[in-house]
Amino acid sequence: MLLSIHSVILALHNDGYSLRDIKQHLQSKYRKTISHTYLSQYINEYIIKKDEKNV
Repeated sequence: MLLSIHSVILALHNDGYSLRDIKQHLQSKYRKTISHTYLSQYINEYIIKKDEKNV
């Protein structure tokens, strides 16, 4: 589910939004209820580790 809005999560993360702010944005705009802990796991796996591999 989060992979379909990956670019939105990436942009918000890169803009410095907190996990809870990203969670609220996804709830209000996309009507997706996701815990901030799950978001943390997703960001660590698909954004941070991917950036480390590209360096």
